[in-house]
Amino acid sequence: KQNAGFGSYSLSFTKYNVEYSIFQEWNDESEEYSIGVVISVEGKKNIVLNGIKKSQEGSLILLEDENKYIQNDFEKNIE
Repeated sequence: KQNAGFGSYSLSFTKYNVEYSIFQEWNDESEEYSIGVVISVEGKKNIVLNGIKKSQEGSLILLEDENKYIQNDFEKNIE
């Protein structure tokens, strides 16, 4: 397809040494689309919870230009 779009967005956070990564990916050319959550624990196999497109509410794309409003408190919590 001419001018086909694609994208990959994710939002990650860690709690109790477990990393959670919410993802949204698409490719217009191959008509692929996926959403879900990847759960990662060091030394163990990742768990992928695939979402259902019809059940999706909102979009991670909306966060693209919001980095000036989103604060990363990670450095504050290290001390």
